[in-house]
Amino acid sequence: MLICLFAIGCASVNKNEKLQREAIEGARGDKTISIDYASAFSIDYREGYKIVTVGTPWQGSNDSIRYVLRHQQTPRNEEIAAMGQEIIIPVDKIVCNSTSQIVLLEALGAIDKLKGFPQTQYIYSPDIVNRVKGGHIKEVGVEAKMNIESILEIDPDMVMAFNTGREDRQINKLKELGVPVVINADYMEKSMLGRAEWLKFMSVFLDKEEEATAYFEQVEAHYDSLVNLVSGIDKVDVFSGSLYGGSWYMPGGRNYGALILSSAGGHYLWSDNDNTGWLNVAFEVVYEKARSADIWIGVGSFESLDALRDADSRYAEFKAFRDKRVYSYVNRVNDLGANDYFESGIIRPDLILADHIKMLHPELMPGYELYYYKQLE
Repeated sequence: MLICLFAIGCASVNKNEKLQREAIEGARGDKTISIDYASAFSIDYREGYKIVTVGTPWQGSNDSIRYVLRHQQTPRNEEIAAMGQEIIIPVDKIVCNSTSQIVLLEALGAIDKLKGFPQTQYIYSPDIVNRVKGGHIKEVGVEAKMNIESILEIDPDMVMAFNTGREDRQINKLKELGVPVVINADYMEKSMLGRAEWLKFMSVFLDKEEEATAYFEQVEAHYDSLVNLVSGIDKVDVFSGSLYGGSWYMPGGRNYGALILSSAGGHYLWSDNDNTGWLNVAFEVVYEKARSADIWIGVGSFESLDALRDADSRYAEFKAFRDKRVYSYVNRVNDLGANDYFESGIIRPDLILADHIKMLHPELMPGYELYYYKQLE
């Protein structure tokens, strides 16, 4: 009997040692992941730990945020643990506050980890919508004011949130209560591939680096092949944006919305602008420069030329309007108004690029049908 108990005890010790060894090797070895385009976060693999740093958590921030990821079986290293907020991985219960985050879970085959989301009516993914309807995902208030009590009832391993730099009392309160809050700053990226690479950011919390790498490499390869397709082609004049509150909003010349126009073989009329954000200009300035442009891409949520003209009759004076070469990202919108462009589009820059090439140079993609965008009629 004693021999039997001793054998069981040894097996248990050996199993624990094996789990610790696998955790250490997994954190620093075959599950490592490279970051090639994203600039707002980094990952550092240490013995048994993953250290994730969000260098620019929001616009104007000079302070980075660091997360120290450790497997439960990994012996605690006090020196490393003190480097940032410690989170036990892989996380199992997650609350997100943006559809650009939940699509990362879907791409990694981990939508079962999503347990809470604010304003679930804004979710486009049919699979995730079905999980909401089935009671697997809890409504946790509204985006700007998540319900603390609802989140505490879920008892999540991690709340992933974005922050624009404003004081967020809900996020601060969650931190005070000991809930791990992770800031996702994908919107800070200057390129679409950089933003898509935040798939890798999510993957380290789930131990799914291999899945993230495989997914991203396919997207990257398709994106690169499309860039090669338009290499050397004559560029066509294109402009973007529309009026809001009396001013015309459009991407700055270094905004990813402008850069993809160039990548697709377009001459964005404001490409000489150095702004990475958004421009706010008068209608007259836009009309003077863009009235004879060939194509107009990105007119907000307008779904027809009539609706565009009804909003402001001056829109009809642009050549692109008269030629019916106006496009909007409203091709994938569900009955509740959720728009897939803002959801899966985050991790499918290749499809967004394909749409842009089709709009700018339809002769290069004769059999392709627009995925996110729609030509207004």
